[in-house]
Amino acid sequence: MKKLTILALVVVLSVAMCISVSANTSLDRLTINNNTLATMPDDATNLRNTEEDIHINKGDKLFILGWAYGDEGSNLKEVVYTIDGTEYKCADNYRDRTDVANAFKVDVSLGTHAGIGQDDNAFELVGIDALDDGTYTLQIIAKFEDGTEEIVNDKIDEFTLVVGTGESAGNETQGEDNIEAVNFLDDGNGHIGYSLDVIFWNGAQVGDRGAVEKYFSEDGTLDGVALEGKSTGYHGWVCFNQEVKQFGYMINDKIVFDPAFKSGNEPGLVDTIRGWGGDWANGYPERFTITVPLEGLTGTNVVCGVVELADGTVVKLNDNDIHDSVNRPFPDRQTTLTIVFGEDTQPATEPETVPQTGDVTVAMFAVIAVLAMGAAVVFMKKRAF
Repeated sequence: MKKLTILALVVVLSVAMCISVSANTSLDRLTINNNTLATMPDDATNLRNTEEDIHINKGDKLFILGWAYGDEGSNLKEVVYTIDGTEYKCADNYRDRTDVANAFKVDVSLGTHAGIGQDDNAFELVGIDALDDGTYTLQIIAKFEDGTEEIVNDKIDEFTLVVGTGESAGNETQGEDNIEAVNFLDDGNGHIGYSLDVIFWNGAQVGDRGAVEKYFSEDGTLDGVALEGKSTGYHGWVCFNQEVKQFGYMINDKIVFDPAFKSGNEPGLVDTIRGWGGDWANGYPERFTITVPLEGLTGTNVVCGVVELADGTVVKLNDNDIHDSVNRPFPDRQTTLTIVFGEDTQPATEPETVPQTGDVTVAMFAVIAVLAMGAAVVFMKKRAF
């Protein structure tokens, strides 16, 4: 009987140790150039849990399938991926997964928008096919409506992605630690011209800077609270002597690229610009429309638009050549804004530790284990008596 009691305790403790991590994300498939579940066998071609390097050729695409819901009852907002710390947007083909909510016995509403990709149209990590030869660190991250984030895999935090030869051409620009964004006129990479045509605030076009200037403080900052800042944005074009790879924005030195910001050139734009002659004749004009999300920001934040060129140089869309202040949203074509959402405050005392999902489970099983041990002791004492 003693053996049975000890065995029961071992089982209880083992279960308590195993159920200590919340199961709120799942990476079911990670495959190369394969975007249909029917052709995604769950074998060696599924790289979701590989600890080995993932080798792809330049131009190859990565697709995933999975699901996610928040620890604290929050729905999935979006899934992004990072390459060496720089964040990139993904495809926008989500689906509802009420089956997941039912399986884990959580509120069925958490299944809304919880599915990452569709069986006949998997979720593409957009832009992977544009990576140059090199070795990169890849992370796939779920962002929830309450502002929390979590890796979309409960076994592998990050992957090593080897593109082509795995050797960089010598221009290390990927990742926050390696990017130094320079102003347009200082880029040294053959800038030719740049036009900032429109600035947006909360999705609406701002005709000129004066429309928001009344909210500027004496030190030139925007009052994000008074303006109810949800987003800002920029529309215009650039022209360099090399191709534009992608556009993005920077918030407090963190850069986010999105292929959708390359909005496409309208008919005649390229011919018109190249028709100006000189350096313009051999330039590469590219139209952009950049949206910068501001919701969730606190304190003082510096935002601006950026462009990444074919050689990896990242350039801020800031031009100090002073244009016509009557007709231009920004006389000097600056996209940089300093936006303040209240004052930065520090807690007077250490914040209370909030138990994470999983901690409660561990505590619960710990209590069960203690009770079981107590019961065993009482039982053995009675047997001895």
